[in-house]
Amino acid sequence: MKRAFSSIILFWCFLILTASGQSVSLVTWNIQNMGRSKSNAEIEAMAQILRDAEIVAVQEVVGQDPAGVQAIARLADALDRTGADWDYVYSDRTTGTAHESERYAYLWKTSRASLLGRPGLVSELADLVVREPFVAGFRTPAGDMVLVNFHAVPHDKQPEREIKVIRSLASAFGDTPVIFMADWNVVDHHTVFNPLRREGYRFAVQGQLTTLKRDCAGGQYRNHGIDNIFYPPELELVRSGVLDYVGDCSRLDAARGISDHLPVWLEVRKVIRP
Repeated sequence: MKRAFSSIILFWCFLILTASGQSVSLVTWNIQNMGRSKSNAEIEAMAQILRDAEIVAVQEVVGQDPAGVQAIARLADALDRTGADWDYVYSDRTTGTAHESERYAYLWKTSRASLLGRPGLVSELADLVVREPFVAGFRTPAGDMVLVNFHAVPHDKQPEREIKVIRSLASAFGDTPVIFMADWNVVDHHTVFNPLRREGYRFAVQGQLTTLKRDCAGGQYRNHGIDNIFYPPELELVRSGVLDYVGDCSRLDAARGISDHLPVWLEVRKVIRP
C-alpha cells in the first residue's frame, strides 16, 4: 500500500549492496528535477541503479507539479519489477519560494525495513532553513533508526548556517540512532561538521566527488563532493561508496538525463558493546 503524508542507468551497476542479516544498506540521491522530465527509460535506469539498496532517500522531487510525486510512484513500480516489493513515502512541499521549494521521498524494500510512526517535515525549522528536513523512523535488521533527509541551500547561500541548525536533530530522538542523508552543498571535511564528529559521527565516504560536470574536460566528469551520509557511533560501517553509473566520458550526456548527482551508499550494522 502506498502512503502519502500531509505534513541512464542505461548501463548496469555491478556494485552489489545486499546486506547481511544484521545490517542495512542506505542510499542518498539528489535526483535532479525528479518529475515530468524523467522518461520511462530513465526511471527504469534508476531502478537498476537502486535495486540492491534497502532504504533510499531522494532529494529534489519536484514540488509544485504533481508529476514529482508521480515520478516517485513510477520509480517504486520499476523497483517492484526488479524482483522485490518496495514501498515509498513523500513529503509535503518544503517552504521557501516556488523556485526553492521541493519534496523529499523515501523508498524501501519491505522485506528489510518498515516505517515507524508518521514521517514529516520538521516544521519547527521552517523559519531557519529554506527546505526543512524530512524525518522518518524505520525498523531495520540493524535496529530502529531515524533518517533525516535534507537538501541544503547552494554553496553561495551559506549552507553552513543551515547545517548548524539541523545538526541539533542528532539528539532529538532519545536513544534512537539518527542518520543524516543529504545533499549538503558542503564538502565532508568542512569544520561545520566538527561538533558531530566529536560526538562520534562519521561520513560514509570521504573526499569522493559526487556531482557531474556538464562536459568531460580532461577526462574527468565528476565534480564536487557534496553528497554524503553522516552516521552515528551506535552504528558500525560495513562498507560504503559512490554509485558511479557513468563509467566513461561517452556516457556523460545520457547519465545527466537522470541526474547531475551520483548516489552515495553505505551498509551499517549495530555496534555490539561488551
